Amino acid sequence: MNKVKRKYGLFTGIVLVVGTVIGCGIFIKSGAVMKVTGGSLPLSLLAWLIGGLIMVAGAFCFGVYATKVEKFNGCVDYFEYASNRTIGYYFGYFLGMLCFPIVTSNVAFIGSSYLVACFTDDPSLYNLGSWPVLVLALSLITIFFLLNYFAPKIAHRFQVSILFVKVAPLITVVIVGLFATLLNKDGGIINAFIKPATNVEGLTNNFGEAIKITSFAYDGWICVAAFNAEMKDSKKTLPRAIVGGTITVVIFYIFYFIGASSIATNQALVEAASSGIDIFASVTVFEKMVPVMPVVGKIIALILIFGSCMGSTNVMTTTISRTFIA
Repeated sequence: MNKVKRKYGLFTGIVLVVGTVIGCGIFIKSGAVMKVTGGSLPLSLLAWLIGGLIMVAGAFCFGVYATKVEKFNGCVDYFEYASNRTIGYYFGYFLGMLCFPIVTSNVAFIGSSYLVACFTDDPSLYNLGSWPVLVLALSLITIFFLLNYFAPKIAHRFQVSILFVKVAPLITVVIVGLFATLLNKDGGIINAFIKPATNVEGLTNNFGEAIKITSFAYDGWICVAAFNAEMKDSKKTLPRAIVGGTITVVIFYIFYFIGASSIATNQALVEAASSGIDIFASVTVFEKMVPVMPVVGKIIALILIFGSCMGSTNVMTTTISRTFIA
């Protein structure tokens, strides 16, 4: 531990949190949340807000531990502090061998699905079980592991740079959403709030399910704790990074969802979610943004979301490599 260089400040910590959480969840689950809240934007926003508050509450708890424990591996160290060294030891292996690898693979596969969909309209080729997605996802995971092992500085610069790719579509949707009535006569912020989706197969009112779905989109923020020993004045920096980063994500998500509903309409989002292919919801939003050439909007959406997923995959592979050092 004494040989570890403390090189990360508050900005990098927030970048790691935001860059990990904003992966694919907000893009693939926006229609699903709307679908189980009766097609209502206000109820959907409430679900996103409650899910976000749960995340921030968890982040605050981690922040409290971060002010007390300053070792190498945040999650494992906190678990050991709350129990004992033996339990912390096995918990570390649970994270490194099961939990984090599954999450990493999940995000890599979803991102690969988006990229493959740029080149084909055949769902059998871009669904998560197809061979092109399998080969691409495994290749990307391998590349990121090698990059973090042999060139960690490049991996870090990639993570900071890719943050723009992550937030660019969110900010774009928010801004365009303000003028959505120019793109779609049925769109606009006012219509989004007063016109729920109707007559769509599978439309239900299950608010608890909506909160559960949002929890997937808010996952991943705990990864930044693995950088505990590499942060400058980590007892102050890490808590601020975790809490500040999670609050930033909640704000981004809430405004993105309003913009998406304003552009695509609640009806279109629910219909896309009901198609059985999750990626359609976010693609629908970008297609509406480029009404003259919707295919261009589709490709832009797929590429940006693929890049967003790769940023999360990069952080997750970095986290896995640190999990066993405690």
